[in-house]
Amino acid sequence: MKKILIALLIGVVLVSGCVQNQADTEGSAFSDIITECDSLCDVDADAYCVQERTFTINDIEITGTCRGLSKQIQNFNKCREFCKEFERSETTISVKLP
Repeated sequence: MKKILIALLIGVVLVSGCVQNQADTEGSAFSDIITECDSLCDVDADAYCVQERTFTINDIEITGTCRGLSKQIQNFNKCREFCKEFERSETTISVKLP
């Protein structure tokens, strides 16, 4: 249930960028998240799998692990099999609306 709610909230963030300017900003923000997480992929298991990061997109804060974000945001180069030693319960995402 929690994953469905999080997915819906992230979907709201994505859909809210209907205006082209906002879509460009969101695309660049997600690009930054993807770049940061990709740089950790296969290099730092703690940072990628369990360390939470906070990103702000259109005044909406998204907090989560790269592992969790990779499951919700398209175009991630997911670190397949990289987080096996960590519990799934450590995969977190939260959304804080303004």
